[in-house]
Amino acid sequence: MIRVALPESVPPGYVAAILNHPTWRLLTAALAAGKSQDNLSQELLSPVPIPSLSAEVMEKIAERYRQALADIAAIYESEAAFSAVCDGVLRDVLGLHSPTVPSGRVQIATVALAEVAATRGLRCDNRWHSPSNTTIRSMLTARPTVRLADMLDGVPVKGRQPIWADEDEIDDDTPYAVATITIQSGMIARDRAKPTTKKSVERFSVRTGDLLVSMDGDGSLGKAAVYDGDKDGTIDSHIARCRLLGGLEAADAASCWLNSTWGRVQTTSLMTGSTGQTQLNPADLLDVLIPADLVTRANEISVAYRAALSAFEPVTRRARRMICAASADVTELLVANGAIRPGALVDEFTDPDQLLQRLDVLYPSTRV
Repeated sequence: MIRVALPESVPPGYVAAILNHPTWRLLTAALAAGKSQDNLSQELLSPVPIPSLSAEVMEKIAERYRQALADIAAIYESEAAFSAVCDGVLRDVLGLHSPTVPSGRVQIATVALAEVAATRGLRCDNRWHSPSNTTIRSMLTARPTVRLADMLDGVPVKGRQPIWADEDEIDDDTPYAVATITIQSGMIARDRAKPTTKKSVERFSVRTGDLLVSMDGDGSLGKAAVYDGDKDGTIDSHIARCRLLGGLEAADAASCWLNSTWGRVQTTSLMTGSTGQTQLNPADLLDVLIPADLVTRANEISVAYRAALSAFEPVTRRARRMICAASADVTELLVANGAIRPGALVDEFTDPDQLLQRLDVLYPSTRV
């Protein structure tokens, strides 16, 4: 990281807005060099041109950039939008009405012996006995259910820490590892997968149809996605691999359930640990309750779930789209105030979709 000292008359947000504009991003990326990791030196960064504008215009650009950051922060703070998508699939296929989940905590809970017998272990923390978890489990008692364990071929197994590949070793045959950040909105964000070694894959492989579940981190814990790479990969130690008895369709159905409100409330209630160290035990994951007809109608759910995934834009791409929308506005302000000469090429920079295509050059789709 390079710290840049700016004149008091230049808002830092203005410079950030310019440097994060897709055109400037491509410029600075082209200046980077390095063997195992690209680096941008101070000497190369210094000549990068920053338009000189009036204080009023610079502040206007800075404010537009701050607005974009606030919008991006909002979409990263919640996975609720995608849970609602999964709830919709379950409603349409299984007739499950989306649950209204109450908030709140409890201080004292009376636990029936039958409840103790029905779980792998009595949970004494507030999350297990929270109103949200109680509501979900009460709603599920109205229909036949099975445990996630009944869908699995074996038990969930957490991955081993992979060996990361050096940049000069990466080629078309390099395998990739899935981490918590790689699982986003029910999908494997391929540009967030990390290159690893074939030895790491041989030690612990994941293959098409494996259900991958994030096992750590409050907010990330319980996120699920089905691995569908054209070659085997691996996972790090924060992800669990689950293999389903029903193959790919069953994995899709289980992923839809775990990412829904029904599943997220249950996995959140199962997490243990203090703030910053929360985790989900693989054995606890076995106790997630699932409607019995989700298993028998897995093929229908798989079709509907895959259609929903294709229509849902991942959070990372939505964030880039917001940056490009803000950058298009910045371009118009630069042109209007004489910092850039208008022309056919510049006109493309006022189109957010055109800017997104340029930004995609920096984030090629990684084949996992």
